[in-house]
Amino acid sequence: MQILEVARVNLVRAAAVGMAVFAVNVIQPAEDAHSDGIFSGGLFEFSGSSRLTSRTVLPNAPSIGLDQNSKALQLYNSGDFQAAKKLWEEAAAEGDIFAKWMLARMYHYGQGVTADDGKALTYYQAVAKGFNGDRSQKTRFHITVDATFWVGHYLNNGIAAAGLNKSPRRAFKLFNLAAKNGHAPAQFEVGRAYLRGKVIKHNPKMGKRWIMASANKRHAPAMALLGTIYWAGEVARKSRERGLMWYTLAKENACASINPEIYDRYEEVYTEATVDERSKAENFVYRWNQQNPVKDGQTGYQLADCG
Repeated sequence: MQILEVARVNLVRAAAVGMAVFAVNVIQPAEDAHSDGIFSGGLFEFSGSSRLTSRTVLPNAPSIGLDQNSKALQLYNSGDFQAAKKLWEEAAAEGDIFAKWMLARMYHYGQGVTADDGKALTYYQAVAKGFNGDRSQKTRFHITVDATFWVGHYLNNGIAAAGLNKSPRRAFKLFNLAAKNGHAPAQFEVGRAYLRGKVIKHNPKMGKRWIMASANKRHAPAMALLGTIYWAGEVARKSRERGLMWYTLAKENACASINPEIYDRYEEVYTEATVDERSKAENFVYRWNQQNPVKDGQTGYQLADCG
């Protein structure tokens, strides 16, 4: 579908900068927000930069290695990745789930190590297996949901070096699980899947619903896709004013070095829009920002390090 190709973004880097963007805001019935046996039956049984800074929202260090995790985070945020890695490897060996999650990210983005998707996947798998839907343990809940998304990402794209073939249908199950538990990049992926109709039955209404849920967490790629949807009028009733509104919000929440296509498309749409459309879009943006203030643990890219 052309609408999806026009709005395509680099989700890997976008999700990296915006990991902490997912607030726990389930849009499916609570009884649906569980694993449904997804972690059984061998789904995880296979072998196999964006940079976080002190301004990046990370969960508080939990578990058995509280002091060790806190120290490792300080080292990590100061750029001493090697020292942080050593502490997290020690904690991970003792079963610390936060340490495993951070090691997964380090191998994913090559922070202090040679980037290795196979090793990143191994750590993400270990963390994702710990998902139990218990929201009372906020840190554990957040990182297990995030790891679930990233295992889905690797299933969706495959890892040639690790002998992992692409498995979009299995990936969708994990995206769906993470999406139901409030993960903005996962909600974006689920929405695109419904719009494409390849791994799940084509359902534009459901697709738009998931994209909207992601956009409401300030996930810039989702905002840009909504801009395309309203501007083109292919999935929703055509409204160039609302299309420009969403493109403007996407630009506000994107980082030019990560998603230059969002900036480029915004300029194209803004140039094409009439003076009246620009004025209405500006009012829509103001009202949306007033109604959707940035929450704790939720960052737009403008609040993150774009370096």
